[in-house]
Amino acid sequence: MEIGAAYGVACMAALKRDATDYTAVDLDKRHLSILASEVKKQMPEKLSSLTLIAGAFPHADVVNRLRENYYDVIITENVLHFLTQAEMLEALSQFRRLLRPGGKMFVTTGSPYVYLLKSEVVNGMGAEVEEFLRQQKSNTAPADDSMLRIPGFFEYVGDVIDTEKFSRTEMDKIGIVPSCNITLLDREIAKYLLEREQFAVDTCAYMPMSSYPWQLDGREWLVIQAQKPE
Repeated sequence: MEIGAAYGVACMAALKRDATDYTAVDLDKRHLSILASEVKKQMPEKLSSLTLIAGAFPHADVVNRLRENYYDVIITENVLHFLTQAEMLEALSQFRRLLRPGGKMFVTTGSPYVYLLKSEVVNGMGAEVEEFLRQQKSNTAPADDSMLRIPGFFEYVGDVIDTEKFSRTEMDKIGIVPSCNITLLDREIAKYLLEREQFAVDTCAYMPMSSYPWQLDGREWLVIQAQKPE
């Protein structure tokens, strides 16, 4: 299963490699329509192997259509950082629910170590992460997840963008809406949240992004591979 399938690049590759059951989820039904057209044109015999679900993951109207303990693999790229903190926590919980025992998740998402954020936000992240994890380990954190303040979650992205080096015009060009939220995961935070959901974390590593305005120090993206216990 793929969350955020867009026009289906990964899906098409999987079907060409003989995938027999592929579920593609995307917010925009137009993307899925294009994907279906391409499969019909290039591999009509594979249409029966493809399930398309339009909607916002992890909202109920989507997850209620997905099968529990069923999927061998879940992949998602450039999706989690658009979710609210509550949605991100729910997404990880749903990944655990939906994967079969031994199933794997592959995630690429944004980290807080990017050029466009204010330097004080980036430089202070390490201390925030350390304090958050200390609270979790010492059982002094709120018991209710809605009271958690996870480092890297920003309710208004416009509050943390360095507007002295990144103008509103530049934001508009790449589609950043200052009033939107963003969730950017530090590696240690991601590992903690995954282990809280009982995943075995195989890989949780930073990956560089060389394009402006993201490039900073080689930690711009976070790549995750984790497995649900057998």
